[in-house]
Amino acid sequence: MRKLFIFLFLFLSIFSQEKHYVTPSRALTTPVYDVLKSLDFFLSGGGTVGIEGEAYALGNVNMDFGDLFELEVSVSSIVNAVENKSSLLPTSTFKMKLLSSNELKAGLTFLMKKTMWNIEYDIDTKFSYYTRFSELMIIGGFKNNYINLNFGGKITDLRAQIKMIDSIVEGEKMKKSYGGFFNILIQVNPKTYGIFEISDKIRINYIGKTHLDLDRNVSQVISVSLGGRYFFNEFISIDAGTLWRSDYKGIGDAVINAGVNIGIPFEGLGKEIFKE
Repeated sequence: MRKLFIFLFLFLSIFSQEKHYVTPSRALTTPVYDVLKSLDFFLSGGGTVGIEGEAYALGNVNMDFGDLFELEVSVSSIVNAVENKSSLLPTSTFKMKLLSSNELKAGLTFLMKKTMWNIEYDIDTKFSYYTRFSELMIIGGFKNNYINLNFGGKITDLRAQIKMIDSIVEGEKMKKSYGGFFNILIQVNPKTYGIFEISDKIRINYIGKTHLDLDRNVSQVISVSLGGRYFFNEFISIDAGTLWRSDYKGIGDAVINAGVNIGIPFEGLGKEIFKE
């Protein structure tokens, strides 16, 4: 993966005369209303370091089709209250424009996110705890030359079950919750943005228990991030920031995130490479 990033960095530096910036269709961890431009391919990779045990790698791959919809493969996190850290779940996302106005530079977007099962094994109970969730979001926003502001509401459908080896101890149970998010990106100079975002995350507290009571053992916590984005050129940028959650004991538990974004505008590069 490291060699791939180095190759893409050098390759895209050579062809950095393409004039449109390939920007992520998100703030730091929350989405923006817009999608990538048609046939833009986006690769992000990075990591996070915080409290003990809260250190892991992150990544996502995005591609847009026809300036209308976008597909993403990534990881999502859910807060494990027992270990006070995030569990990562492989995730697929579909995002589509519902309304868009080039004149007003505003729009409305639909997003559906689904994760695979996450498995947590407990040594004491000998149980395996399975968790997955889906999210449906409606995202609104607007932007101008200096500000990109986005907000949205979401419905989260969490599923959980307990197994011992291949036997089901407790069948699948469901918990619905409602939440939202807000983010704003402010242009500091032509290559730099300051970013603020606030959202909610699911917190589970049934690991180690012999019975699922999702109404009591699943809650929501508030997540706040502050950071920035810097563009090396039209294709390559870096995100960095700090994240704090309402279930942390203090600022000493805050998490630091950093990642590199590489965008490949296949449509634009094709015209640049094969132009007469």
